[in-house]
Amino acid sequence: MTTRDALLIYDGNCGFCSTKVAWLRRRLREDTTTSLVPSQSLSDVELDAMSLSRRDVEKYVWVVGPGYSKRGHQAVARALREASGLWRFLGLVIESAPGSWIARPGYFLVARFRHRLPGATPACATSGRTEGV
Repeated sequence: MTTRDALLIYDGNCGFCSTKVAWLRRRLREDTTTSLVPSQSLSDVELDAMSLSRRDVEKYVWVVGPGYSKRGHQAVARALREASGLWRFLGLVIESAPGSWIARPGYFLVARFRHRLPGATPACATSGRTEGV
């Protein structure tokens, strides 16, 4: 990772998560330095180097960059800040109060019930579920 690189780590087995990441990929600015990576493609050694465990990346989406790591709604906000147009603004809103007050429980509900949302696959129900944000 260079000093400008970041990784968005998501559950690649979950159809809902993969669909949303594909949506985000189409909206990322050309100058983005964030890579979108399924957690299954990372080894335990790589995760350990980022101070993450396999359980961490099964329960939450993460954005990890030099000097920071964010999970859940904060990771979504950080990823949206790499998008273009109003999506970038939405990332800023989610990142700060009062937007974060709504985004946090919203993320928990989406993560908890992702197996029932459009684009979901059976793997969404068996992937690590959040127990709280």
